[in-house]
Amino acid sequence: MTETLPITTSTVADASPLLALHDVAMVFRTHKGLFRSGEVTAVSGVTLLIGNGEALALVGESGSGKTTVGRISIRLLQPTAGRVLFDGQDITTTPEERLGDQLGDGHVRVETGRGGVKHERRPVG
Repeated sequence: MTETLPITTSTVADASPLLALHDVAMVFRTHKGLFRSGEVTAVSGVTLLIGNGEALALVGESGSGKTTVGRISIRLLQPTAGRVLFDGQDITTTPEERLGDQLGDGHVRVETGRGGVKHERRPVG
């Protein structure tokens, strides 16, 4: 079951968001044997805004795409559709080696529940 919930944030309405995902999707290709392949849609149509100093919790069932959205938000994954903006700059297709230049002093942290894997994108330098 897929459910879309509206996110309202008064802080973001008054200022530009630090992190914005616009209509993001992630499709993974699968391989079954030598000649068969398929696709799995991990997330589709994700839009969210996070202001400076704000935190966002994504809650859902196992396999619902929470970690995928987190990894896309700090560009550990490049989405198959949509845009990722950090401090107003489109970083959707920015090569890994140039992300440090564009992210500047920003620090974004993604944690999975119950002591799970943590992903961080820290400033370079």
